[in-house]
Amino acid sequence: MKEMIEKLLAVFPAYVRQLIGLLSGPKRYIANLDYEAPGALQDALIFIAVSCGIASVVNIPLLPETQNREQFFGLLAVIFALDLLLTVAITVLSWKIVGGKFNLKQLTIAVCYFSGVGALLASVPVWMALGSASLIDPVHYRLFKQMVSGSGLLDPIEMIKSRAYLVFAGVLGMVFLGGYVWNFFVWGAYRNMARLSKVRSGIAFGIFVILSLFLAAADILMTSSFTGAHKNPLPKNLLGEWRAQSESDSNGAHAVHRVSYGFFSDESYYVVDSLRTTTGPCTASVVVHAHGMASVDGSSVQLISTTRMRDTSDSCTGKKSSVTMDRESEIYQYRISEQPSGWQLCLSNRFGESCYSPQKR
Repeated sequence: MKEMIEKLLAVFPAYVRQLIGLLSGPKRYIANLDYEAPGALQDALIFIAVSCGIASVVNIPLLPETQNREQFFGLLAVIFALDLLLTVAITVLSWKIVGGKFNLKQLTIAVCYFSGVGALLASVPVWMALGSASLIDPVHYRLFKQMVSGSGLLDPIEMIKSRAYLVFAGVLGMVFLGGYVWNFFVWGAYRNMARLSKVRSGIAFGIFVILSLFLAAADILMTSSFTGAHKNPLPKNLLGEWRAQSESDSNGAHAVHRVSYGFFSDESYYVVDSLRTTTGPCTASVVVHAHGMASVDGSSVQLISTTRMRDTSDSCTGKKSSVTMDRESEIYQYRISEQPSGWQLCLSNRFGESCYSPQKR
């Protein structure tokens, strides 16, 4: 990682100059290039490499904690290289179908520059979207990270309710559309190389759009295939229901406090915390229950609630209420051990430790 950043910094001044030239006049920049210069192709490859390096860094926040960074960048480099070759191929094919002819070296150089700008223009909005989503809806943002990285599951309906998801999906939609707007804007440079009419150029662009949709789908499949391989399911000995109960008497009232946790193989969990107090003929209860997603990292378990409710009732007054509570994220240190009384799950945080016994289902 350090070596990659050092290499990026070394070529960054030249990269900025090239980027400014491309953004200020892409067709003019490509037309003025000296394609026969000894380092022309090398400069173009360095430009797209720097752009892809920046795009890779943007993806770091979405990586699972257990993802090997070196392996991630290595696999991403392979995907970028395949993308470049396939982009050159579908560009050539699009123009060949309408009768265009290219100097392959010149076309490759142009694709490197245009694709490099496209990768950069896509990475910056994604970075901004991630930051915005984490600020406006931190709970769903963490869940979204787990879902995208392949280290967690989430109900799509629940995600649609999230402002974080809507922000991110909206930005991704703009990036996707912006990519085609950029390609449409620079398509004239290819037309000048092919020396064809605007009508044929438009047909070639339509073919390119269709082929690039297949390329985008292949990208998603390749990326998810290696990030999903680092899925970290809940340990089998944690699965099931765990319960703790205590009773106390004070001022003529009898109280029963019961807490139940349930952990499941789809990485979901629930918790029910109930307090039932009986005073003479009257019974009052307060029940807090939550559902969400659980993830384990070593000896730590993180619980991110998607729904939390607080229900109260009083048999004497007849009053009942149900209130939606704020979602929350909690991290516990956990251990499962065998005691003389049986197996125990103990969860601890800064407030102390609580232990639970398994329940038969």
